[in-house]
Amino acid sequence: MRFIAILLSLLLMPSLSSAQEQVGKIKVLTTFSILQDMAKNVGGDKVEVETIVPPGQDVHSYQLSPDDIKRAASAHILIANGLGFESWLDKLVQSSGFSGKLVIASTNAMWIPLGKDDTKSTMFKQKGNNYDPHAWQNLNNGRVYVANIVKGFAEADPDNEKLYNQNGIVYRKKMMELDQSAAAQFRKIPDDRRKMATFHDSMGYFARAYRIKYLTLKGPDSSDDISAQDTAQFIAVIRQENVGAIFAESQEDLSIMRQVASESGKKLSGRIYSDTLGRKKNIDDSYLNIYRHNVNAVLAAMGVSVN
Repeated sequence: MRFIAILLSLLLMPSLSSAQEQVGKIKVLTTFSILQDMAKNVGGDKVEVETIVPPGQDVHSYQLSPDDIKRAASAHILIANGLGFESWLDKLVQSSGFSGKLVIASTNAMWIPLGKDDTKSTMFKQKGNNYDPHAWQNLNNGRVYVANIVKGFAEADPDNEKLYNQNGIVYRKKMMELDQSAAAQFRKIPDDRRKMATFHDSMGYFARAYRIKYLTLKGPDSSDDISAQDTAQFIAVIRQENVGAIFAESQEDLSIMRQVASESGKKLSGRIYSDTLGRKKNIDDSYLNIYRHNVNAVLAAMGVSVN
């Protein structure tokens, strides 16, 4: 009799699919806004996607709130970048008691190793990670991220596997087309003009994808301290290399890079989007839109006319 009762309780235990039927949509929580956009593109109307770090805020310096812990506790799926990008990820999972499916989006992407002399990479190395975590800045890696999200959604909700796969195919094709267009444009630029500089090392994958010489003041962790000597050395290298494409990042204060550009005898080329989306519809509110913006901004700074 006891065996029958246990068997009945197991049969009656709701699966994720039946839970979805009850609440209408799968609850997905992502760690930052770029992953949120990817998840929405894959999941469509079958998922409800929220993010921990809102658009415009810095993931590296973000402090978890009680509401973040609460949302993680009730999520069916949690999507994170990995590679040490979210220094607070372990705390989020442990404090919330998260028991759903964890998707690490950067799994199987092509990672860039941090240099042995990279004084900019201490936080990531301390966490046992020796790779630049900003892998989504290469669209080929973006396609890997989407494949991982598709796989995670399909495993959690097999009833809608076909839809997730179809959405993933369409989305990844858009990434491939944008990448091919960008590569064709950058190939037109001579090597001596194909150089750029940013505040922190967030665009290394982008630079490698299009063979751009890339200079940064700080490493992959934007919260690392910098000294006046660091800034002076950075300015000297920009002068020496005659770098014309000098950018601030959307989540960072403009003042430092404006100073760097001025003291290098250059003008600030504008802002690019590295770790976050913005809130301007059809401009910076999606992964593809910010990537397209970055491509066009860098091309323009290197003297290429962009339609």
